[in-house]
Amino acid sequence: MGSSVKIMFLFLSALTLRRQQALVRSFQLRHTSAVKRSAFSTALKAKGKEGEKKPKNAFASTIILPETGFSQRANAVVREPEIQAFWKDYDIYNKLSESAPGERFILHDGPPYANGDLPCGHALNKILKDFINRKQALNGKQVHY
Repeated sequence: MGSSVKIMFLFLSALTLRRQQALVRSFQLRHTSAVKRSAFSTALKAKGKEGEKKPKNAFASTIILPETGFSQRANAVVREPEIQAFWKDYDIYNKLSESAPGERFILHDGPPYANGDLPCGHALNKILKDFINRKQALNGKQVHY
């Protein structure tokens, strides 16, 4: 390479590096100042004091969540018995089984793991069983699950 090309290359490299450093610096200033302000201005409150708000999460503005009409909490302790009572009252499971014109489909599933924590393979097994049963039900077979 000629000397003028080398100089131009070094100049452009220096400009690019300087621009990247400026971008990083501006990002750090924008985000760390918010974190520092909230970290110093909010302290964890002692339990039992009523009327005090929780400290605001410093990263709350960076999380984009959808706005929905339903609760963000599952409340499964209350909702699950209601859903099971609904299925039982309307006899939905038997209606679905009777309306299926095809033959009965049974997927034999082994016993769950007896000892220790459940491995990821256990969850995968249950998910695959659910997929297979749903597919067979869509094919018109009577599926027991």
